[in-house]
Amino acid sequence: MTETEVLHEQLVQFGPYKEAPRPVYPAITGKVRYTEPTLSYEEVVSSGRKLKVFQHNVYDFDVAVQLLWTLPARGVSNDNCGEVRAWVWCKTCNPSDPIGSLPHRCYRADCPVCWKSWASREASRAAERAYQGYELLVELDRGKRLHSVIWSVPPEKYSLPYPDMKKEFHRVRKKAGSMAGSCVFHPYRFRATHDQWSVKRDESVSFRYCSMNPDAEECIEKANGAFDAGERDHPPPPRPISVYPSYEPHFHTLSVGWLMDSTEFEEKTGWVYKKKARIRHEQEAFGFIYYQLTHAGISDGVQSLTWYGRFSTNQLVVAKEEVIEYRRTCEEGHQLQIQLVKKDDNLPPELQEPYMEDWITRVTRRHYKFKDADG
Repeated sequence: MTETEVLHEQLVQFGPYKEAPRPVYPAITGKVRYTEPTLSYEEVVSSGRKLKVFQHNVYDFDVAVQLLWTLPARGVSNDNCGEVRAWVWCKTCNPSDPIGSLPHRCYRADCPVCWKSWASREASRAAERAYQGYELLVELDRGKRLHSVIWSVPPEKYSLPYPDMKKEFHRVRKKAGSMAGSCVFHPYRFRATHDQWSVKRDESVSFRYCSMNPDAEECIEKANGAFDAGERDHPPPPRPISVYPSYEPHFHTLSVGWLMDSTEFEEKTGWVYKKKARIRHEQEAFGFIYYQLTHAGISDGVQSLTWYGRFSTNQLVVAKEEVIEYRRTCEEGHQLQIQLVKKDDNLPPELQEPYMEDWITRVTRRHYKFKDADG
């Protein structure tokens, strides 16, 4: 393959564009630059632009940076992330050795060590808020349902800056009938780089099993266990599927409201929505939001999870908080203890003095109300 053919191959933007001239979406800028398939290598070089080809995207560094979209776990961890901050003991069952450990967490989305802890904490808080808000709405109108919904941006609007794209999303979701919900933005879909297992080249691949998921091996192992136990109808792929990120922005919501017919909605707006599942309890809400956050768009100054409509922060507010304490016990019911690892930089490691205390987990439970319900 010649150098020109290689460039042509890498300029291809897969997804909805298969035949006609394709817009190439530089992921690091959020901008769009239209590139004809007949563009020669010499023409690119003579244009004087500094191009860096990466997989199937072209990044144009001469375009002013608008937003840098990345994924969780792509940053740099702190020096102490993952280090043991406490040892877990059961003095009754095993008085001589600890039975586990507690690592230090920074709870940052971009940390490659702590990203799952960040997603779990955010999803726990969001699920509590979303489901309580839903229950409050049910008290006002029992016909409402809470659903997981995906809203796909029309290809002709891919070039919109993110703030304008989000405004457009809120305009169309109101038109569809979504009156309240949580929202997580995804800049990419993940498509197979070549035929592998039962997946064809350029076919969309679940993030759960794709090569860009740092946790893919563990997801496959869990899915295999579920398949062996008869909880799944089909096995997962034997290994992570090699993918490339394709800029196909879409929004994930936990949405409340009766939605208009999807075909009518597409004809009127150009957007496509798809209901994934009905959410029946808070734990289901947690599972959906956690998975959405694992591959959410991460960018400076942009919140990964936002709220709209009746669930917005100026309408659904905290009425009260209560702290619940749980005493952690082993399988036999004995109290567990944690040995905190204290560090004194002025002393050598062998002279450090860790201390022991009962392991008590304190959980803050928030109770919500609608602000306009005061009085």
